[in-house]
Amino acid sequence: MQFQWEITADEKITVIIELIFSLVALFTLIEFAFIKKKYPKLTKKGYGLIFSGVIIFAIHILFDLLDTLAMKKVNGENSILYLIFDYLDAIFSFIGLFAIGFGILQVAKYGMDVWEGDE
Repeated sequence: MQFQWEITADEKITVIIELIFSLVALFTLIEFAFIKKKYPKLTKKGYGLIFSGVIIFAIHILFDLLDTLAMKKVNGENSILYLIFDYLDAIFSFIGLFAIGFGILQVAKYGMDVWEGDE
């Protein structure tokens, strides 16, 4: 197996954007922690799922960065390392976005219950 981890000139902007996304994910997690601490009643339902979804989506960003850095072609074919990172990138992206969306749905439903006085 042949591995190459150098960044080509074409990939530099992609790597920079992915690093910015990872900083945004970290900032989002910090903000979520502050909101959870300040508003424990409003973040009672669905918030943990959103928080977990953001963590899973941050893992997607990591695999996205790794598949950019991994050598794409070995003897004219995609390298196995690139394919593994690419598949993990897609899987974690889907699961993270699904968890975030489902968590938002739970928060909205809980907000309606609180608004109507059921909680």
